[in-house]
Amino acid sequence: MRFIFSIILLAFCDFSKSQNANLVMNPSFEEFTVCPDYQNGAYYFNFTHLPNWNDVFYNTPDYFNVCSPIEPTLLPEIDYPLYGVPRNGYGYQFAKSGNAYCGISTYYVGQPHGQEYISGRFSSKLVERKKYIVSLYCSLPENVQYSTSKLGIYITNELPIYNNNNLWAYTPNIINNSEFNPLVDTANWMLIQDTFFANGEEEFIVIGNFNLNNNDTVKNSYLANLAGAYYYIDDVSVIELDTTISIYEPEQTSFQIYPNPAQNTIAIKNKKPVSVSIYSLSGALLFSKSIRKDEEIDISGLSNGVYMVAVENKRQRLVVCR
Repeated sequence: MRFIFSIILLAFCDFSKSQNANLVMNPSFEEFTVCPDYQNGAYYFNFTHLPNWNDVFYNTPDYFNVCSPIEPTLLPEIDYPLYGVPRNGYGYQFAKSGNAYCGISTYYVGQPHGQEYISGRFSSKLVERKKYIVSLYCSLPENVQYSTSKLGIYITNELPIYNNNNLWAYTPNIINNSEFNPLVDTANWMLIQDTFFANGEEEFIVIGNFNLNNNDTVKNSYLANLAGAYYYIDDVSVIELDTTISIYEPEQTSFQIYPNPAQNTIAIKNKKPVSVSIYSLSGALLFSKSIRKDEEIDISGLSNGVYMVAVENKRQRLVVCR
């Protein structure tokens, strides 16, 4: 029985790869037509230089790339590119993958409508009643004073029309859990991830702060220059979860593995240090370690397949799919 499960899910991995499982086109913002600079970096999306992103005007999200130049003739006092990677006008961060990422304001002091949003298009429309796993990575730059922990993802069959109320009238399908993931890390990329069932025909994704009251806003620094909250965004994905995964035997689960399916790293959503073990389905112990809260685990040595993850006396299946 377990052998059959393994074959089915390995086939699912191969099928997903052949079908380009991530429906978000240009998911890590690597495809571009013009390198961002001082003149066009803050208006990059409006100029349609980024394929499959921002078909409409949601303020001025930014685009960052390693190709961005230093411009001493325009800004002689600045010796780094304002829209560069890893260093830029907001902070210092390498891309989660590749050479680029984008950035959006999620709160600005004194501006009730200071939020920015980015929108993208899927390679195909979502299918009614199918389950999808949605994720993105974000990072808080060092040069901002505030953080906002309720970043949201809105998935829709038509793009909202921008107005002076921004997108507050819309309810995101995915919203970050501020208790587990406060989004205050300036050194690392933080994962936002959840699942949802499609109504059918959805073909757009919108990312930003949909929280009207900004009651999740926290001031973290009095020394930073930007009087607001701002996040780098990278590696956006929407992946259909194959229905064959539901044939698993019932499991005792009180912890969350993310991402799952996974490629090279996973993290366990836990409030305290825990002992984690990974077993093959035949019962062989492959990994055992005590980890800190939200510490990433390297699984690059595991082959595509199905594994059992045990945290204390609970267990859950893990799919490795590259």
